[in-house]
Amino acid sequence: MSVKQERSSKIRDFFTPYRIWLGVVFILLVGWAIINYNHGHRVYALLIIAFYLVSLLLPKPSFTLVLVSVIAYMFLSSVSLSAFAQVRKTITDAMEHPSQPLNNLLTPHTGLEVLPEPVQQMLALIEEHKITSYRLSPQMSADYHIVQRIVESAWPLRMSEQATSVFTAIDETGDFPACDLIDQAEEVSLVNCP
Repeated sequence: MSVKQERSSKIRDFFTPYRIWLGVVFILLVGWAIINYNHGHRVYALLIIAFYLVSLLLPKPSFTLVLVSVIAYMFLSSVSLSAFAQVRKTITDAMEHPSQPLNNLLTPHTGLEVLPEPVQQMLALIEEHKITSYRLSPQMSADYHIVQRIVESAWPLRMSEQATSVFTAIDETGDFPACDLIDQAEEVSLVNCP
């Protein structure tokens, strides 16, 4: 057997289906842990990695620990709890007024009440001042829930770094001394920065 064939045989022996499966699962779980870590769920990121490491000690692959981590994440994350509360409220309202969901399908701007309050205020300011492009202040941009919700709910209007209309948090308005205050809501200010 030549050296090349021997090396190829060792590589094939090393990459068994079990090791490939472990590698794929490890890459997926590390990716999931990084996403959680970046979104502020630092404890969940550590739990995910810990579950994986414990599952390596088990005699055979176990999806139970992965399932437990998914369930723990879903039920313990603050986003999931508020979403479940909103679903429960919606179902209760639909049971009390069965025709309301059908009416909501045909009514413009239906469903905006589920958006975070700052996003609702930004949408009201966009409509009131007929803004054609906007951007968010650094504090607003740091909250990915706000960024995601304003981008999806203001569509087809798009966020632009060159926009002169800037949404800021109320306590952040002083950070824009060269800008003119256009309007203000409870939590959001609209300034014009030429």
